Amino acid sequence: MKLKAFVLSIILLTTSSPLLVAQDAAVLIKHGKMLLEQNKTDSAVACFEKVLELDAKNYDALVFLCNYHFLVGKMELDKIETAYLTHESPTRMQVAQYNEDLKNIYSLYFSKAEKYLIEAYLIRRNDHLDEVAGQIADFKERIGIRNANNKRFGFIKRLLP
Repeated sequence: MKLKAFVLSIILLTTSSPLLVAQDAAVLIKHGKMLLEQNKTDSAVACFEKVLELDAKNYDALVFLCNYHFLVGKMELDKIETAYLTHESPTRMQVAQYNEDLKNIYSLYFSKAEKYLIEAYLIRRNDHLDEVAGQIADFKERIGIRNANNKRFGFIKRLLP
């Protein structure tokens, strides 16, 4: 079995056949989903990132990575907000730290989700992606990255034909 995988790897490296890349990407998608079922999220993320190395327009991988980074960002946001809300009257330093933490959440998680979201939008839109885009836009407005006068999906409309 290992010999077969090795031979497939050599073939992939020496050819530029889209069919082989697509087949390999499909196998990686299945493997990534299996890893998710086993609660091996980090390995699944790596697997879906590998899919995008082979096929940058793979919709399933783009949507998964968008959702992953968005949901991890929301979990981190919940932690920060829970801790911040325990203060009845926060000091200026606590407010400043909270605002800095919000910007870090955007840069570490939501900006990555947004990147994958835009790529997925270029392929196909759906209601779920619209909802995620709206939540990211609202968050950006909340932390002052986005001007409130901009249209909610302006960044997407500029990219779509």
